[in-house]
Amino acid sequence: GLLDLMALTLESVAPVTRPELDARPPWWVTLRAAVQRDSAELRHALRVAVLVAASVGVVGLLRVDHGFWATITMLVVLQPHAPATLLRSVQRVGGTVLGSLLAVGLTALVHDPRLLLPLCGVMAAVTVSVIQVNYALYSTLLTPTFLLLAQLDGLNPHLAGLRAVSNLLAGAVALVASRLLWPSSERTRVGESLAEALGGLRALWSASGAPERDFAAARRFGVLVANAEVSLQRVVAERSLEPSQLEPLVTLTLALRRFSWAVIALQALPPLPAGLSQAFGAALSELESAVREGRPPSPLSPMGAQAPGALLQRQVERLTLHLGSLHDAAARLPVLHEG
Repeated sequence: GLLDLMALTLESVAPVTRPELDARPPWWVTLRAAVQRDSAELRHALRVAVLVAASVGVVGLLRVDHGFWATITMLVVLQPHAPATLLRSVQRVGGTVLGSLLAVGLTALVHDPRLLLPLCGVMAAVTVSVIQVNYALYSTLLTPTFLLLAQLDGLNPHLAGLRAVSNLLAGAVALVASRLLWPSSERTRVGESLAEALGGLRALWSASGAPERDFAAARRFGVLVANAEVSLQRVVAERSLEPSQLEPLVTLTLALRRFSWAVIALQALPPLPAGLSQAFGAALSELESAVREGRPPSPLSPMGAQAPGALLQRQVERLTLHLGSLHDAAARLPVLHEG
């Protein structure tokens, strides 16, 4: 009977549109969040402004030949997080050096500008096509294209070397700036992201059984847990934690999603007894507070009443299992509170 009901529901389902949930927040709310002291976007903006302004000033003061190459490189490689800056710097510098060597090699083999021009056209087309795929390959192809087009009548090897050296110095300066100018470590932010996701899970549990609230709660939880996963990826890229310290973070994130799936599955079942619902809600609230405050959560209390029906009881057992995984992972997060 339940399978027949599910099939009938799937046949009659239609796309649900709720414009009030899709509306973007007012611009001043977004701006206020971006200019807070702990905002990674604000720190990145200040870092770029200071470094680029200093580069323009030094280049103008010393009258460095083609000094704008260094300024452009700093602007391109600087990213909000140090690991991303390191990766972009290696890609940019490595690609520029290889591209400069490629340009010198091409001019040694091809001397006729009429042959170099179509070759530059092909490289330019390939360069544009790979920018979203591999930035290192993009930099490798962009450099000879630019150098050859600028000097079709004969490449000056000094110019190729100057471009490679300027990119190397600019990349090094950008790396130092990312570490010294308002550094932003994701290690100190991932705990807050996980707490926000736990809060979203608690809200999803509270909305269970109320269709008018369940959609919004599920959507908000999806956004929050995705933010936590992105934060976790940045922590991994920073390599500031040992694998044994990363394991509770990964487990907690995975258990969040599994618990949410079990909650959503409850919509097709009879409502839980009030005692069980309150016990799960209290446990989720305690987990959120513990992660947010940087302390181990209190021991889990027994869930209390049994659920009526074998199917609902099986779902409660699944929820209890996932709740235990959440609690165990949250209890092993002291490292997050040291930074």
